[in-house]
Amino acid sequence: MSPFGSIHARMHGTVRRWAIALAVLLAASPAAADETPVELTILRTVNLPWQGPEAIVVATAPVEELVMTVSVDGGPPSVHLLDALGAGERGSITWSAPEGAHDCTVSVRGKRGGRSFELHTEAKVHVVPALELKLGEADVDIRGRSLRLHASQPASVVELTLFDIDGGVLHRAETEVEGEALSRTLRWPELHGDVARVAVRVFSTQDTWADASWSPIEIEVSHPPILFDPKSAPDRDALDAVYAAARKQVDAHPGVPGLALYVVGVGPQGNGKALARKAKHVARYLEKRGKLGVPVRHAVATGDGEDRLGEVHTILSSQVPAEAHWTPSR
Repeated sequence: MSPFGSIHARMHGTVRRWAIALAVLLAASPAAADETPVELTILRTVNLPWQGPEAIVVATAPVEELVMTVSVDGGPPSVHLLDALGAGERGSITWSAPEGAHDCTVSVRGKRGGRSFELHTEAKVHVVPALELKLGEADVDIRGRSLRLHASQPASVVELTLFDIDGGVLHRAETEVEGEALSRTLRWPELHGDVARVAVRVFSTQDTWADASWSPIEIEVSHPPILFDPKSAPDRDALDAVYAAARKQVDAHPGVPGLALYVVGVGPQGNGKALARKAKHVARYLEKRGKLGVPVRHAVATGDGEDRLGEVHTILSSQVPAEAHWTPSR
């Protein structure tokens, strides 16, 4: 597996199960609810960008001609007309507010059976900024069994899950971080299997959470060997075999960020220039054939003590392999 990878990150928001109490709905007093056919509540904690402040009215009996009014931080009220509600049905209004705490007043007016009613409630609404995670390719070290994670808010809990190529869980751990501003290293023990996906979930101290995932891919493409021959280029059948094998692997890994095909000439140092030409020839052929859907790069990796003349290897990887300096085929 490559020690590098690319990140595909997705942002989510909800209230953590143990923090439900912090996002309860503020209901109108029982006395008021007894005198009116509706219950009025305000969501007290909202998480950007997926939520907005919300007021909810639930009918305890059929009502008509509902009007809801909201005022934020003493500003001018905004008026919203709602549809009539049957018993047990609900209506709601939402509005925009910047990050921070806001004093909100909501009123609902309506009629039931010709009788008018009115209900008011107030709450301090906390608008929580979105939690953002940063997990770059330089932050993940699969061989060293560690990653460096960065978050935009102090965190309370970090969950790390490692998956194998079939989606099975290789490792799962939860770390309490006690409200630290996150820029910390997570480590895991030696595992019986290769890591195919890293998933991290961070819960902030403000009762929101975010996910990040990363997939390292490094596959040696299996194809008939292209052996070193300084006097001739690889024949067409050999090149077609490499293309077919590469195309099969690319098609088997759709949507992997940063995926590219790397062609490397491997052999003794004395054959370096010829190996570089051969790797470039193979890479340009693959690029010319087209429809691979990934970039193609080439390089040469030489060393002393090689007892073979050399050959061409092909690697499908989500990040640059470490063997050499890679050059685009074009």
